[in-house]
Amino acid sequence: MVSAHKVVGDMAEAGLLRMIGTIALILPAVALVQVLANAHDYRQPAAVIAVWLAVLGAAAWLTPRMRARVLSAAETAAGGGGGQGPPGAGGGGGGGGGN
Repeated sequence: MVSAHKVVGDMAEAGLLRMIGTIALILPAVALVQVLANAHDYRQPAAVIAVWLAVLGAAAWLTPRMRARVLSAAETAAGGGGGQGPPGAGGGGGGGGGN
């Protein structure tokens, strides 16, 4: 028998993962648009654009793996998740999410 607490927890976790994935893609995309709109203000706009494209690429690569929970501890730590303990335990860099 599945408890109501478990169902609510699973739904909240799914919503949180969706929100994190959306933010991980929207924020760098908005920053990239800002750089493109104001490229004349930067000394080397190509370098700034390359950095934001790399951030977008990393987010696009990490987000599906985070949702599927197929990241190793090293990949989770590199992505800011800390790689320690169960989800929500608070260990390490970004959110305590382990494998």
